[in-house]
Amino acid sequence: MRKSMSITLQDIAEQAHVSVTTASKVINDKASEIRISPDTRDRVLTVAKRVGYRPNPFAQSLRTKKSRSFGVVVAEMRNPYFGAILSGIEQASIAREYYPLISSLENNFGEEKACVEVHRANRAAGILFAGTVFRLEEGILHQLAEDNIPVVFIGNKVEALRIPYVDVDNVKGAFLATEHLIKLGHRRIGLILGPDEIPASKRRWRGYKRALEKYGLQHDERWVEQEAELRSDPGSGYSAMVRLLEGDPPLTALCTFNDQYALGAIRAAVEKGLAIPQDLAVVGFDNIAAAAYYSPPLTTVEQPMLEMGRIAADMLIDAIEGTLKRERSFVTLDPKLIIRESCGAGPPDKPR
Repeated sequence: MRKSMSITLQDIAEQAHVSVTTASKVINDKASEIRISPDTRDRVLTVAKRVGYRPNPFAQSLRTKKSRSFGVVVAEMRNPYFGAILSGIEQASIAREYYPLISSLENNFGEEKACVEVHRANRAAGILFAGTVFRLEEGILHQLAEDNIPVVFIGNKVEALRIPYVDVDNVKGAFLATEHLIKLGHRRIGLILGPDEIPASKRRWRGYKRALEKYGLQHDERWVEQEAELRSDPGSGYSAMVRLLEGDPPLTALCTFNDQYALGAIRAAVEKGLAIPQDLAVVGFDNIAAAAYYSPPLTTVEQPMLEMGRIAADMLIDAIEGTLKRERSFVTLDPKLIIRESCGAGPPDKPR
């Protein structure tokens, strides 16, 4: 017998002693279109199950004129945040027999339109945008809407556009990080933000300030650094931390826009002779896989990135198939504070 990957409808038909047309109608759940007895239907399905037959989605799309692929546009592939999201997208896609076609901007946001055009040329049934919405021209979105190509945002949301999205509660996440440091006794808490045009950066700024206000602490502009470049590597955190270390009085704690920034900030602090967490406590954001293996292991705010990818892919596929309910179109997930060693136990007696 042939291996299951090469089993065809002809094989099913021969083993079930039916015509190829009958086998096709049964396999594709269209038995009602011709007169097929229950016994014949059961026989075909039994054979198909025994040999492990799976319909070819690409062949199906050619027959039905409906694509079973969708586009995914991510800001940068090198960022572990997007890697985890893509894993979630892949899981949901496999389960529903769809195929994601991935393109990466590598933070060259002038290429968004070109990426969209590539996906349209490849007959993508829909498009997921992960971390790219802040530069996306509304004209592109209007064109996709006119072409009946559904769109879902991941990790960002623009309320005014009312386009389906999956995001984390960024305000709450930054609040949790800052509050944790305050409860450890810190009072001079710095913040390294991503670029202002990233919606998540603005929301984490609000969460940071909200925590300071709740505990009656003053906000000091000298303790905040914001990266201008649209990149998320450790170098951004390093350069921002070098600038913060020039301040007086010195910081005793730091929140960062993501774990990559935290890694760079720790390196800059250690080069300056500071010990982590004795001299500087650090909290990241994302909980990428490597966060637990930093030295010291990084306290961070966990985003459910795998879940975000799965939910977004399911939402898009539902939209493609016309089954997406409006109440399930706007999803905000809860962040979680993951406490590790980069913050220590805080001051033993008095606030720093």
